[in-house]
Amino acid sequence: MLPEPKSYWTIREKFHDAPARFELVLNSVYRKVLKTGDTAIDCGAHTGKHTLPMGRTVGPRGRVIAFEPIDEKRVLLERNLDSANLSGVAEVIAGCVGSESGSVTFTYVPNDPGKSAMHLREDLLNSAAKMKTASKRVVPISRIDDIADIANLRFLKIDVEGAELAVMQGARETIKRDRPIVHFEMGLPSLKVFGIQPDQIRVFLADLDYLIFDVLGNDVSEPRIFALSAETDGVYDYIAVPVEEADTDLVAECALAIFSDPNKAAPPLV
Repeated sequence: MLPEPKSYWTIREKFHDAPARFELVLNSVYRKVLKTGDTAIDCGAHTGKHTLPMGRTVGPRGRVIAFEPIDEKRVLLERNLDSANLSGVAEVIAGCVGSESGSVTFTYVPNDPGKSAMHLREDLLNSAAKMKTASKRVVPISRIDDIADIANLRFLKIDVEGAELAVMQGARETIKRDRPIVHFEMGLPSLKVFGIQPDQIRVFLADLDYLIFDVLGNDVSEPRIFALSAETDGVYDYIAVPVEEADTDLVAECALAIFSDPNKAAPPLV
């Protein structure tokens, strides 16, 4: 039995590599969901940790759209895709994703690149060592709804350091039409600097008839449970599933497979 939100730290104490296993659960979910010929979108692709497995899963008849605002990481992403013979499957778009199209100021933090963002969280701003090498740059920002030729979107991954709700808002019509599985990261420090409360994300997804599961497979759709999950701050990955697919136990099955044995090292992403 996996811990409920109030006991998230139980599993983090039991599994020293829990964050890596959370990534594996995400990997397992989209590899179960995606089929040959499907479309996936990776918002915050970085160097391709998830873009590449998505590309292998959808195959040459499918499509992966990968957004990455950091030039230094995007060069590596394109190189990795080329080495994996996936350049014809994955389309890399420079810039951020949000609720409006145009341009935005983005801060790159080389000493902690995964936390680079449009608005930096307070712990970064208070770190002189990390901010010493930080640089601001103006990058494009796009709405997913403005990508005219998206077809059969089956999986949407959103890891954008606090801008998750804005990405969803800019993809509302696409989500309504295609009903993809939606992954999003959510952490209070990142949401705070965007002025977003976790319940705004829950309400947005509920209005589109989605249920929300944490990365351990717990249904956290109910307002009180979702708030508890966010406040407990033990997991950051969530999977939103259309209500018409919510009886599959998809996330729970993937999580149980990954968290079955703390003495067995987590396998690599594939």
